[in-house]
Amino acid sequence: MTDDFEALYDGLSETQLETICWHRRGNRSVRWYAAHRSAEVAFHGWDLETSLGNSPRFAEEVARLLLPTLLESNVPRTYAAGL
Repeated sequence: MTDDFEALYDGLSETQLETICWHRRGNRSVRWYAAHRSAEVAFHGWDLETSLGNSPRFAEEVARLLLPTLLESNVPRTYAAGL
Protein backbone atom coordinates (compact mmCIF):
# COMPACT_ATOMS: atom_id res chain seq x y z
CA MET A 1 0.00 0.00 0.00
CA THR A 2 2.84 2.40 0.77
CA ASP A 3 4.37 1.69 -2.64
CA ASP A 4 1.05 2.57 -4.30
CA PHE A 5 0.85 5.79 -2.30
CA GLU A 6 4.41 6.81 -3.16
CA ALA A 7 3.91 5.96 -6.83
CA LEU A 8 0.79 8.13 -6.93
CA TYR A 9 2.51 11.24 -5.54
CA ASP A 10 6.10 10.75 -6.74
CA GLY A 11 7.09 13.19 -9.41
CA LEU A 12 4.06 15.49 -9.22
CA SER A 13 4.79 19.07 -10.18
CA GLU A 14 4.20 21.99 -7.82
CA THR A 15 1.06 22.83 -9.78
CA GLN A 16 -0.24 19.28 -9.45
CA LEU A 17 0.49 19.27 -5.71
CA GLU A 18 -1.61 22.41 -5.34
CA THR A 19 -4.59 20.92 -7.20
CA ILE A 20 -7.70 21.20 -5.03
CA CYS A 21 -9.62 18.01 -4.25
CA TRP A 22 -12.90 17.35 -2.52
CA HIS A 23 -12.91 16.72 1.23
CA ARG A 24 -16.00 16.49 3.43
CA ARG A 25 -14.75 19.28 5.69
CA GLY A 26 -13.67 21.60 2.93
CA ASN A 27 -11.66 21.08 -0.21
CA ARG A 28 -7.92 20.63 0.18
CA SER A 29 -4.81 20.35 -1.97
CA VAL A 30 -3.08 17.17 -3.09
CA ARG A 31 -0.13 18.31 -0.93
CA TRP A 32 -2.47 18.35 2.10
CA TYR A 33 -3.56 14.78 1.42
CA ALA A 34 0.06 13.63 1.19
CA ALA A 35 1.00 15.36 4.45
CA HIS A 36 -2.01 13.93 6.26
CA ARG A 37 -1.30 10.44 5.01
CA SER A 38 2.17 10.84 6.55
CA ALA A 39 0.57 12.05 9.78
CA GLU A 40 -1.76 9.04 9.90
CA VAL A 41 1.07 6.57 9.38
CA ALA A 42 3.31 8.32 11.93
CA PHE A 43 0.71 8.63 14.66
CA HIS A 44 -0.76 5.16 14.26
CA GLY A 45 2.76 3.73 14.29
CA TRP A 46 3.51 5.71 17.46
CA ASP A 47 0.26 4.49 19.02
CA LEU A 48 1.05 0.86 18.20
CA GLU A 49 4.58 1.08 19.59
CA THR A 50 3.32 2.80 22.74
CA SER A 51 0.66 0.11 23.20
CA LEU A 52 3.40 -2.52 22.98
CA GLY A 53 5.26 -0.83 25.83
CA ASN A 54 7.91 0.83 23.69
CA SER A 55 8.94 4.50 23.80
CA PRO A 56 8.78 5.61 20.17
CA ARG A 57 10.06 8.96 18.95
CA PHE A 58 9.27 10.76 15.77
CA ALA A 59 12.18 11.46 13.45
CA GLU A 60 12.94 15.17 13.50
CA GLU A 61 11.97 15.56 9.83
CA VAL A 62 8.60 13.94 10.48
CA ALA A 63 7.90 16.09 13.53
CA ARG A 64 8.91 19.21 11.59
CA LEU A 65 6.33 18.37 8.92
CA LEU A 66 3.55 17.19 11.21
CA LEU A 67 3.38 19.91 13.84
CA PRO A 68 2.44 22.78 11.52
CA THR A 69 0.30 20.46 9.40
CA LEU A 70 -1.79 19.39 12.35
CA LEU A 71 -1.90 22.67 14.26
CA GLU A 72 -2.43 25.08 11.38
CA SER A 73 -4.75 22.91 9.34
CA ASN A 74 -6.68 20.60 11.64
CA VAL A 75 -7.18 22.55 14.85
CA PRO A 76 -9.08 25.52 13.35
CA ARG A 77 -11.22 23.27 11.16
CA THR A 78 -11.96 20.83 13.98
CA TYR A 79 -13.07 23.56 16.37
CA ALA A 80 -15.05 25.33 13.63
CA ALA A 81 -16.89 22.06 12.97
CA GLY A 82 -17.83 21.84 16.65
CA LEU A 83 -15.89 18.62 17.25
